Amino acid sequence: MAIASITQWLQDPARRFQHGKLLYEQYGDNPVILAIISSGSGSFHMNKLQLALQELNSRADLAPKPITVPDYVPAAPISEKGKTDLKGAPELILDIRDEKNHNFAQARKLHQSVPFMDSREHRLTAALQILNLMDKVNESWATLDKFVKDDVLPEPAAPEPTFDAAALSFADLLKESKNLPTYITKSKKKILEAKNADKKLKFTLQLEQHEQRLAQVKERMANATL
Repeated sequence: MAIASITQWLQDPARRFQHGKLLYEQYGDNPVILAIISSGSGSFHMNKLQLALQELNSRADLAPKPITVPDYVPAAPISEKGKTDLKGAPELILDIRDEKNHNFAQARKLHQSVPFMDSREHRLTAALQILNLMDKVNESWATLDKFVKDDVLPEPAAPEPTFDAAALSFADLLKESKNLPTYITKSKKKILEAKNADKKLKFTLQLEQHEQRLAQVKERMANATL
């Protein structure tokens, strides 16, 4: 099955190497080709990439899929334009710095890859992931800036309360079973009416929580001994 984005790249007289490289990283699995196209972007590498994508696009088992972004592990501390000086900082702060770098690299790779995804669903999922990752990056920056400015370490995060259907009385289970479908319907409506991706992500996460909670309630009620 030919992939639309690969076909478009192959037919484009002004094709860009980086675009094709991302496409092969998405669909290709030949370690030799991956090594070659990662070692340069000259005419030799472009020819290898073009031939590899032509061969890949002729496969019958190929189907649109999301781009997989590999984990990023900082090889060494990164200096961010002198904004923060973390020399001699405690390990907790360095861990936050490394997590920020990891999340930013993931978001950047996804941002580069979104235009080359063939499925609208995959593009939406990636966009929501980018927003979530950048929220985490901004939270890390706020923590790092506060440490540099005021020498204040972050407070340990309080554990989020977990929903335990097994701890509820049968009366409470009945109440939850009546209320949760309403919450689910409202969350779905809010997702459709959301004006921006931030709100869409917020309501999508709420919907997932409500659905998981309802599934636990139904299971608990089905197994309850009256």
